[in-house]
Amino acid sequence: MKFLKSLMSKIGRASVRVHSALDVYSEKITPKSKVKQAFFIPSFPLVVMLAVFAACAAVGVESSRECPPSTLLHLAVPAFREHPSECRELPLVADLPSVALGVTSTLAVTLYLTLVRRLSRLQRDLVASGLVRPEKFKVGELAEKLERLNGEIRLGRLVKVVLLAVSALGSGYLYWAAYKGGRAFSDLSEISRDHPSEDVLRASWWANYTEHPLLAATWIAVGTAGVYFAAKQAYIYQKILMFSIGSRKHWVFQYVPRDRDDDFGWKPVGDVNSMVYLGFLNFAVSLFAVAYILQGAPGKSGNTVIGVMALVGIGANLGIVLALLWVMVKNHRNIIVRKRAEVKRRLLERGDGAVASRGPSVGERDFSYLSVQGKLLYEAPRWYPLRGRLRPLLSVAPGLFAFYKAGAELLKLIQ
Repeated sequence: MKFLKSLMSKIGRASVRVHSALDVYSEKITPKSKVKQAFFIPSFPLVVMLAVFAACAAVGVESSRECPPSTLLHLAVPAFREHPSECRELPLVADLPSVALGVTSTLAVTLYLTLVRRLSRLQRDLVASGLVRPEKFKVGELAEKLERLNGEIRLGRLVKVVLLAVSALGSGYLYWAAYKGGRAFSDLSEISRDHPSEDVLRASWWANYTEHPLLAATWIAVGTAGVYFAAKQAYIYQKILMFSIGSRKHWVFQYVPRDRDDDFGWKPVGDVNSMVYLGFLNFAVSLFAVAYILQGAPGKSGNTVIGVMALVGIGANLGIVLALLWVMVKNHRNIIVRKRAEVKRRLLERGDGAVASRGPSVGERDFSYLSVQGKLLYEAPRWYPLRGRLRPLLSVAPGLFAFYKAGAELLKLIQ
């Protein structure tokens, strides 16, 4: 009995340690420097896809004499297709939708980890930039809401297990759709010189579970990781969106002049925005690949899945993009208006002699300060504070594409 109690106690402590490690693994894995993060984000997809290529090469299904690596380029860009393909089988390099899903799924992992890392540093970076005073994060309603957000943003163990199981089922469904009716077989048959049948191409597919079960399992595992981390990222978006709405009256932002920061103190928010933009673009590419696979799925279930996926993705990604832009633009405008009013008031006081009465040296210093501040405020943009003002417009482009795909698939369902 004592042994059982001791064993259960050890298991409990181990479970707590594992759970704690999983909660902070993003900080331990993801580098702090943004330069290193720029290398970290594409490194994992590159390593995974090279490993998949090596696994395929071990059994001879990475490419073939008739299907060289350039086949992917020919399939992706029809203008490069100078002559019919010689492919009589479907190796990895000729399976464009699977490669696209592999890249976007693994990219979803590093984008999520980097987003969590930047969010964990957001409070410190906002204080360091001068945009928010440190006491706002220590006491008051904003501090309480932030503490509640930090607790809600972490999923429980049971939720993680359920989410992982659902992600595996979703990836398994995609694999079934790709195997049973994927357009890769019909399209490759159409552009090949000998027009091999779809059954022949399906039998030679690099991820065929009857011939290469481990590679099929790899296909499903990579897809599972993509769905799992994309879902966690959507969950974070939803929590941040609700926090932005609920705490909008509690933020008090400070004016940061351009001579101190070219982004007026909003650079930490801009760093989070960049991850959201990349995530939105990654979602749009993955939606294209999923739509390509599911268009050939048996029955009409594929169109339903595409429509739902597009609408959910639009809601999550476009919602957080607009929310962050709204917070930044609205509050930056309020800061500039408030500061201009302050400078104007002090100039009027100077004209009335209130400053000059305190002595010439004080008046000269105050005049110099107001002159510099007035010039900086005149040059300050009243709307978008960050450099690179095309980014907000470009960030909406993936949403327009996703909306187009959702509308097209829903129209097919209606018809």
